[in-house]
Amino acid sequence: MESELNVDSLTGAGTRRSGEKDLQEAFNKYKKLGEGPGIMMCDLDHFKDINDKHGHSAGDLVLEEFVNVTKDFLRSSDKIIRWGGDEFIMILYGMKEKAVVDFCDKYLAKIADLKVGDANGELTINVSVGISFFRDTDKDYSEAVKRADEALYQSKEKGRNQACIIK
Repeated sequence: MESELNVDSLTGAGTRRSGEKDLQEAFNKYKKLGEGPGIMMCDLDHFKDINDKHGHSAGDLVLEEFVNVTKDFLRSSDKIIRWGGDEFIMILYGMKEKAVVDFCDKYLAKIADLKVGDANGELTINVSVGISFFRDTDKDYSEAVKRADEALYQSKEKGRNQACIIK
């Protein structure tokens, strides 16, 4: 039963409930040791169009494959959380700010290479990404999540399929 509460049944990603616990633990560690993860928020570009044009079963398949490819790309210590709908948060433990641009470039290319096939043909997807890190002035993890969300919207405003960072 605990697994059902912590793992999204469709994608196998962590649930928002479990993700909030993971984010709180990461924030507590940051406050204690000064070391924090990168917080990456992403959402699939034009996902509603996939559901509208190809049906919800195709959309479900896209979400499943997206999570599988993301899990393969991330290190085993990192977390992927289904935050809501087609929006995901990744907790990137040990991610250094100087390495994040290269990481995002490789991640965006990996997702763009993904081909998801169903009875209606083959679909490709892109994602927009926002990244943030904890700050000494943060009162809780939600402040870094909010910055990652703001960075995500900057990516969308700049044309999608890219990453923006708010440190």
